[in-house]
Amino acid sequence: MKPIIILFSILFPMLLQAQGIYSVRIKVIDEDSRREVPNLGINLEENGQGLGTGTTDGNGIATITIPRTTRTLKLVLSSREIEIVSPIGGETHAPSPEIDNPLIEFYVKTSQFRMMALQIEQLSREKKQLEDLSNSLQKRLSTDQSIYKDSLEMIKGRIAKLMVEIDDKKSNIFSAISDNYLQFLNAILDMERMLGNVSPIFTQEGALRNFNRQIETLNLARNSMHENHLAYIQVVGQHWDKKTADKLMGLYTQALENTYGNTLLPLNDDFIAYLKASWNGDKPRLSVQRKAKKNTEKALPKLHEEITIMEVLGKEVLAVLDSDALN
Repeated sequence: MKPIIILFSILFPMLLQAQGIYSVRIKVIDEDSRREVPNLGINLEENGQGLGTGTTDGNGIATITIPRTTRTLKLVLSSREIEIVSPIGGETHAPSPEIDNPLIEFYVKTSQFRMMALQIEQLSREKKQLEDLSNSLQKRLSTDQSIYKDSLEMIKGRIAKLMVEIDDKKSNIFSAISDNYLQFLNAILDMERMLGNVSPIFTQEGALRNFNRQIETLNLARNSMHENHLAYIQVVGQHWDKKTADKLMGLYTQALENTYGNTLLPLNDDFIAYLKASWNGDKPRLSVQRKAKKNTEKALPKLHEEITIMEVLGKEVLAVLDSDALN
């Protein structure tokens, strides 16, 4: 088998050259921790045209084949939580095709949430390596206990510490998911209470200002959850289990689509439009107030039903994440 492997290693670069392509290695490094970023989807482009895609391995490296005529490379990341900080804009000169297997380094800044997920991955890899070593030493103990016993105890101690660190990181991730969801829940509950008493909003400037502030608070909470929810689901699938990730997806569908999108947003036409007409002087306040109140009272039971479903799902999902984070 060896002659075939050697021959392939000689012929493969020649075949690439004959086809007018060559391979480059892209290494992604976190600027703050100086650690490699694994499991990251990347794309290479030149002048907006795609050259190739890949996913970084455990060493933060992805190998991608590009045309030999390439002059510039631009790195595009699949994750919105990661920003390329060097080279600026993620663009650099393509290495010479004559360089054997060139390595290009990109430095990125990741969100705190993403960093916690990466740290869990690194800790889990170390834990797995130590567990494999521990199992190997355990087998050898049967033949010579004096040589391996101390080493085995040290490894078991390190594994125990790693498990504590992993649980701590998972607890932090749980807190991020929980805080994000509860911020949205509290904002939409406050909105429900305000919509239950619409009259002052049409007649009192203070009530109108409070209502406008509540709209801003709700929109910020909704936007934050929308921007983060796919990353949260992915991390839960990796470090909890797929079943829990599916439950989390169900919660976000209920919150973002059913409660906010399908039930609350339609009130823009039945309530907000009347409110604007009232304060702009386009229509008599008492007339549009009565119409808005009637439309809102009709919509509130459905909104309350959707919020209740969301609360039930939220309690169930957070309970699972919380208990698993501590195991």
